[in-house]
Amino acid sequence: MTNMDIGKRLRELREANGLSQSDVEDRTGLLCAYISHVENGHSTPTLPVLEKWADALDVDLYQLDRKSTRLNSSHLGI
Repeated sequence: MTNMDIGKRLRELREANGLSQSDVEDRTGLLCAYISHVENGHSTPTLPVLEKWADALDVDLYQLDRKSTRLNSSHLGI
């Protein structure tokens, strides 16, 4: 997964949850500028940051990877 892929996925999940970047900032302690850089593919988040982000979006860490989400959904019959 490239920087752009993870950033795009984080943005998709944030928007699907009806959250703004400010909401994610409040939930994670990450600055809006950093959130924007990640979502635009200009920065690579570390695993601890991804864990915070997943918690803020109320998703499991594996769901940040689009391929894993599809794979797991198909196995669940969804």
